[in-house]
Amino acid sequence: MKVTAWKTVEVECEVDVCLDDVIATLNEMAEPATSHREKLRAIDGASTVLQKIGAGPLEKLVNSTGTTAAALLERLRPIVEWCEKQKKGVSRDS
Repeated sequence: MKVTAWKTVEVECEVDVCLDDVIATLNEMAEPATSHREKLRAIDGASTVLQKIGAGPLEKLVNSTGTTAAALLERLRPIVEWCEKQKKGVSRDS
């Protein structure tokens, strides 16, 4: 959709987006050649989606929960460690 206007125009639009498309877009944003700004947008988008999903689906897993938890923690470890460092730095500065 392309909208060109010289005045303020209110546009309402409904878009059907597949989750696979969102994941592919976030994955592209995370590529090494991508700017830091794009990577930060990818982290923000992915963390917002994870927050909305919550742990509910994970809690319903009966089998291989330990394996799933370990794999998820391994993927998120660098971000969690960075957050912990930032949290400690803020509490020291306060």
